[in-house]
Amino acid sequence: MESELLFYLFVIIGVLVRTLLPYLKKKAENPETPFDPKFGYTAILAIITAYIELAAVLVESPYAIAALPPRLAILTGFFFGIGNNEIWNRILHRRGGGRTAKEK
Repeated sequence: MESELLFYLFVIIGVLVRTLLPYLKKKAENPETPFDPKFGYTAILAIITAYIELAAVLVESPYAIAALPPRLAILTGFFFGIGNNEIWNRILHRRGGGRTAKEK
């Protein structure tokens, strides 16, 4: 049970790190930079999809997360959250109106 809770917690932390670090870098360069709410929506979407993906995994193997050592559960959850957020950011926030470089 401890590994599962750590996994869930670090999914959220991973998503928050991926959402807030780029914003804080821009804020350091220009203190007037406001937070764009579309990235907050992407973070919420990333958390929801991460838990849906986890539910799909747990249907097949109910003890997949519980069997992990706590350190591995932390790392897995953290990178699971970062990865989901990165994927949604790339899908939803492409530059150039959603067209890829080849389509331009």
